[in-house]
Amino acid sequence: MVPAFGEEPFAHARETILRWQHTGLHLAVVSCCTQPMIDEEMRRLGLGDLEAHGVGEKSETLLGLKLQWGGGVFLGDHASDLRAAQVAEIPFLQSRLHGGPMIEGASASFMDWSEAALLIST
Repeated sequence: MVPAFGEEPFAHARETILRWQHTGLHLAVVSCCTQPMIDEEMRRLGLGDLEAHGVGEKSETLLGLKLQWGGGVFLGDHASDLRAAQVAEIPFLQSRLHGGPMIEGASASFMDWSEAALLIST
């Protein structure tokens, strides 16, 4: 959603997340940063009501969310994100907002948050 903590969100990121929220999708942020860091970042972005998990290993959290909600999809930008999604057996949509090659095994990729909105139907 942001290039780095404390920076402005990528174009269309906040609007896309708010639109998904408005349509009733359950959204959760799963990050490898600490819980206080992710909580502060979500508040700063005006998204403090989103479920947020600051964890070292994402796969366990993704699996728990999948079991709780009956499915899911994971948006991420790193090969470790793909591996976590694979462990949880959920689709992985690769953020390529910084450019870079497609990660083999990703279900799809997006280069702008408006594209991400098209990949997840509501």
